[in-house]
Amino acid sequence: MNDRKKYSFCSQMMLFFVLIWKYFKQKKREKKYAKELAANRERLGLDKDIYPQKDIDDKV
Repeated sequence: MNDRKKYSFCSQMMLFFVLIWKYFKQKKREKKYAKELAANRERLGLDKDIYPQKDIDDKV
């Protein structure tokens, strides 16, 4: 159990920084394309099945 190689503090900080950097990079990418994806879904009519409009329910 104690034979496991221990990483130095510097290496651990570098790995931690990379994980944080990738996380924020992904968040930035999601934010960048959120409007485009929403517009495409609306154009294709995919949101109507998931979120039906109240007008349709009132008529039925």
